[in-house]
Amino acid sequence: MVVPYVGLFPLVVRPQGVGGAAMATWIGRLLVFGAATYAFYYYFKSAEAAPRRKKRRKAL
Repeated sequence: MVVPYVGLFPLVVRPQGVGGAAMATWIGRLLVFGAATYAFYYYFKSAEAAPRRKKRRKAL
């Protein structure tokens, strides 16, 4: 089984150095990744909850 893009997560969130600046960058990346994940989830969850319109046929 292959799950696409799973390997992207460690590349994005892995700290790239030592010190305060590297830690701030790492936390920023986590926040951006979390916000993108939440936006993706919220977009599809709201589309699922939206009422679907049924087309009415006009009586002839």
